[in-house]
Amino acid sequence: MPLRAFTRLTDRLLVHLGEKAVLRGEWQSELDPPRLERMVNVKHGAEFADVNDQAIFQRSIATLRKADGPHTKNDSLWMLNDLGEPYAYFALDALVKDNGYTEQWVIVGAPAPVVPDPEPEPDPELPEP
Repeated sequence: MPLRAFTRLTDRLLVHLGEKAVLRGEWQSELDPPRLERMVNVKHGAEFADVNDQAIFQRSIATLRKADGPHTKNDSLWMLNDLGEPYAYFALDALVKDNGYTEQWVIVGAPAPVVPDPEPEPDPELPEP
């Protein structure tokens, strides 16, 4: 019973705090658009200390539901606007925390993926060369 309660709690927190996103992995073709929308919480400026507490670094963190896996370092995260169009791209860099229900990943900005345009259809009104 506690397992279901924590799963529901995780889902509700991500619905209220998260943003729509899709996760792309190397198992998908570049031409196949990702379809499974997920709720992801992104926090920019999270502080981390090194092993000796000598330096503090700021990183961006994404919190993902563990049940939405698989998550690997080669995945990319596409943040979606209200129309379902990608507006920001991130690469999963390093797993920071896994509590059994969520995973927190350091994310880094990634360039927009290059998706080739489809071949234009010939205009039927123009004569053939």
